[in-house]
Amino acid sequence: MEERDINLADSLALLKKKRKVIIITTVCCFLIGVFLALFAPRTFRSQCVFVPQTNQSFSASRYSSIASMIGMDLDISGTDGPINPKVYPYILLNNSFLRDLMYTPVHFEKAAEPITLYEYYTHPEYQKFNLVRTIGKYTVGLPFMLLRAVMPKQKYESEVETFNSTLDSTVTTLTKVEDDIARILVKQVTVDVDVKQGVLTMSAFMPEALASAEVCQAAFDLLKKYVSDFKQAKSKLNLDFIEQQHDEAKADYQRKQRNLAYYQDTHKGIMTASSQVERVRLENEVELSKQLYAELAKNLLSSRVKLEENNVTFTELSPVSVPMRKFKPRGTLLTLIWTFLGFAGSCGYVWLKEGIRRRESEESSASAD
Repeated sequence: MEERDINLADSLALLKKKRKVIIITTVCCFLIGVFLALFAPRTFRSQCVFVPQTNQSFSASRYSSIASMIGMDLDISGTDGPINPKVYPYILLNNSFLRDLMYTPVHFEKAAEPITLYEYYTHPEYQKFNLVRTIGKYTVGLPFMLLRAVMPKQKYESEVETFNSTLDSTVTTLTKVEDDIARILVKQVTVDVDVKQGVLTMSAFMPEALASAEVCQAAFDLLKKYVSDFKQAKSKLNLDFIEQQHDEAKADYQRKQRNLAYYQDTHKGIMTASSQVERVRLENEVELSKQLYAELAKNLLSSRVKLEENNVTFTELSPVSVPMRKFKPRGTLLTLIWTFLGFAGSCGYVWLKEGIRRRESEESSASAD
């Protein structure tokens, strides 16, 4: 039985026979790799490695010692722990976070003064010319440009602006341009979580080294603010309620003290049974108000401790720094990948073409018989 598959010797012989096609294809792919390595958009990455912490242990020990000096047992057992690190990447997807970040001033080479990321992405004169991006825009991206030019403009932006101007809403809405920039920032600013170690790494990718460091620092500061606000929201509501109850109890206690003092001043020397009953009743009211006031004062101090503990701090293991080398493109690796793809693709094409030729030859021979 005649073997149909091409064995190793035949494969090597076929590659040697078609070496001209393989060499030309490999060289062309090598040149493409060199071209992309030299002219592809440069990207710099700035990183910050940090560990989120709270002030729980310090605040608890400090306030507990103060409370024990005045004979108060401070209960802070209900303090919440730190936020799960897995939540942090979702904060970066928040529209409010992205809006605050896009309006953060950043230094760029083509701008005399710091400009916001919104201005950078909406004014092409601030961005560097890139040959690869331009070629891709007017070749692969040309059909999409024509499609956007032909299609009618959406009313999304005007509707959102009208909504924002006429309604006082707590919902964060973005305009069409802001939404496009937010989509860019979601890819450029990321947080990676090491769950086992509890370490987080924030990265910012920008076309300029200084800009990447400033964006990373701005995102780091914003993240700390949003996490602290998130942690303190519940404690702040509880503190406001306790403060209101504490102030009312204090006013009631002082009022009842004055009532008792006034009654004692106006009934000096009167030893009737009714006056004694009224005095005891007023004293009991003062004592009950005192106990309520003392309990609320204790709760108020505990709520203030919890609020301070929920003030999140980030311990920077590796602070933000200006990168000295570009993150991508990696010229050598990119050239090697394209060269390998050219060689492997040309070899596969030669084998596939030869297999098709042999199958057609066999089919024609079988039909002739």
